[in-house]
Amino acid sequence: AVCSFIAFVNTTMGEAAGTADAESVLNMDASETLSMGLTELMTPAVHKINEHVKATQESQQRLTEQIALLQAALDEFQGGQQSFELDPYVQKLAKSRQKVLGVHSVLQAVQDRVNKLHSNIAKASKKLQESSAASN
Repeated sequence: AVCSFIAFVNTTMGEAAGTADAESVLNMDASETLSMGLTELMTPAVHKINEHVKATQESQQRLTEQIALLQAALDEFQGGQQSFELDPYVQKLAKSRQKVLGVHSVLQAVQDRVNKLHSNIAKASKKLQESSAASN
């Protein structure tokens, strides 16, 4: 992570050295450089977490649908057959479904937090860049 940040700073300074805007990049204060580096560092991680959370949510949704279909089939089967005792299994299935829904809720909360973190990082970076631009 630190190496990525150092590479970002070196790249930024190297690119700026060859442009007409080189002086403004060289005059960036440490907090602005840090902000830009952290944004560059965190953005891919936030996107990756979002992708994983979405994939897990889709998987949880498919699992919930399959459990509901199985539960309906078991209920139908149990209604026609009195010789089998399926109530404990149906109850276990219902409990499993509740657990899956609980995990889905937690994942949704995590995704909301990650999105908020990403938004806050972007806002802080923008404010820092604007204040730096205003002071130059």
